[in-house]
Amino acid sequence: MTIILTTNIISEVQAYATDLIIIKNGHIPLNEKINNVNKHFKIIKIDDDQPIIQSESCIWLRKVDIGMSIYIIPVELLS
Repeated sequence: MTIILTTNIISEVQAYATDLIIIKNGHIPLNEKINNVNKHFKIIKIDDDQPIIQSESCIWLRKVDIGMSIYIIPVELLS
């Protein structure tokens, strides 16, 4: 059975979801088992004026405050 749930808060669905798929502008930049997300990705909050790693693997999630955004970034890009 597949259920599509829309949320900006990943922690809301971690208890009962098996997969995380992010759809952005008609594309799927992330399709992972929910257990792999914490192992392979970091969720970071940064100032909008700070440079972000330029990669299709970096996924902008949402604005959280004035001048702040949340991204999902693969851990290999952070090392």
